Amino acid sequence: MAMVDDSIAKMRKEVKRNPKNETARQVLYSSYQNKIDLLNSVAQKEELMASIR
Repeated sequence: MAMVDDSIAKMRKEVKRNPKNETARQVLYSSYQNKIDLLNSVAQKEELMASIR
């Protein structure tokens, strides 16, 4: 999670500095998507563990 958050912070800074940097915008979008996927994965595992108990 820390790596994803670090990537988001770096890309937000870059996009803020240069909003026309399409590559940075794409990486930022991808980083947010990765964070969403990671959080969903953790939530699903917690639900699975709760259902097993």
